[in-house]
Amino acid sequence: MDPQAFVELVLEDEGLTGDLDEAAASCLVEQMTSAVKSLVAKSANEDEAGIKVAKTRKNGRSLARIAAHFQDGDTDQARQEAAGLGWAWPNKTLGSASDLIVAMKMQLMS
Repeated sequence: MDPQAFVELVLEDEGLTGDLDEAAASCLVEQMTSAVKSLVAKSANEDEAGIKVAKTRKNGRSLARIAAHFQDGDTDQARQEAAGLGWAWPNKTLGSASDLIVAMKMQLMS
């Protein structure tokens, strides 16, 4: 199944990246595009792929909010939102919102 239609949903979703700086927004789109391609490849049909991609987009918006808090220096709020979703905070030093996005990329497919 061709993932392009699903990838376009990510690329056209301006709400995903609106609060992020350019580097973090690009990183998030890259991680989400990769996740969507993987999910579509593993889906049995278009309906299943659509459900998985919708959840990934929802998780992407959550990750974008968390990364935006982190980017704005509000690490406590970022951690609190991640914990509220049941997402573990990365056990490594994070220098940027992009670092956080990469460290939490598996949450996109959870």
